Amino acid sequence: MSDFAFEMLRHQRLVVLLVLLRSPSRQASVGVLRISLQTVGFHPSHATMVTMLDWLHENGFVVKKTLEHLGQSIQVAHLTQQGADIANGSAEHDGIRRPDLFAVPQTVEDVH
Repeated sequence: MSDFAFEMLRHQRLVVLLVLLRSPSRQASVGVLRISLQTVGFHPSHATMVTMLDWLHENGFVVKKTLEHLGQSIQVAHLTQQGADIANGSAEHDGIRRPDLFAVPQTVEDVH
């Protein structure tokens, strides 16, 4: 992976954590997270989104759940305290971009 591609991936992971942090329930479906990333200029496929959530789950930043709704399975990510610490800048991880400590966004629109 090129340095540029890795930086873009780190940025996308941060956006996901910020969206979850700002969500009242601190959770969102894969579809909602994809739309949020599209809003700030990223266009991940569904498979890429699932892989990203797998990585965030394996590293303890989210808990993944599968919900059944009208006969369909929906994957949902729930932010952990470790993920919240990364999103608000009180902790760091090499695989996730560090937020600007003076401008932690309040909405998805503020991320870009």
